[in-house]
Amino acid sequence: MLKKFFQKERAVEESVKESISNFIDPYSYCIVNPYFKSSENFSKIFSEFENRISSLQRYFETNQLHIKNYLEYSKDTLNQKKKEIKNQKELAAYGRCHFSDEEYFYEMHYLSVVLMLFSFFENLLSDLSIDIAKSEDKWIENYMDKSLPYIKRYLNFLVNECHLNINITEEQQNKLDIIRKIRNNYLHSLEKDIPDEIQEELKNILELDKNKIRVNADFISMSFKIIGEIVGNLEKAYWIYKREKYKIKDL
Repeated sequence: MLKKFFQKERAVEESVKESISNFIDPYSYCIVNPYFKSSENFSKIFSEFENRISSLQRYFETNQLHIKNYLEYSKDTLNQKKKEIKNQKELAAYGRCHFSDEEYFYEMHYLSVVLMLFSFFENLLSDLSIDIAKSEDKWIENYMDKSLPYIKRYLNFLVNECHLNINITEEQQNKLDIIRKIRNNYLHSLEKDIPDEIQEELKNILELDKNKIRVNADFISMSFKIIGEIVGNLEKAYWIYKREKYKIKDL
């Protein structure tokens, strides 16, 4: 019995590998991340962020393909089973499986990417602030305004207390705020629909039409782009600060 189980398990593994190889070329996905590339000046803070956002981008794109492939196959299977299975209870059970996956797979996929992307950005800001605070001989907690969003606290500390020249445009800041609000909305309520007040902000910022907006692949790509741009600005400000602080002519 145990031997049959492992034979079945191996057969499933081979089937999965064959399915993956049919529509994903790992080599083509291991390219330079288009959203953020750390400079030649080495900093663990930024190089680690680059590695994380690069892997997250590949995670996002390859899972898009996995889900699309799976749902198409699941739909074809359901149509085929309608012709084969006479037991309506069994058919209904598989139908519920298919339609729940069709309803929730993308939602869970997008949610996980938004949460991870924003967490990576928050961690980078925290690590960067700790690094700069050591140079300034300051204790971060003494400068944190707890009434502000987590990200704003660290940006204010870096700009106002440590005098980093971080060039974040109003458009970038507005889009970042929208991403944060949507992340919080998902995190705290798991609602599929974006609240009306956030809907209006998003429509204005992205110049979208009046249709109902949901988090989708375009929104995820925009989030990657904006956060990548802001981190690029942070890295430039970081190295300018280091040069001036330690009187370094070139790094």
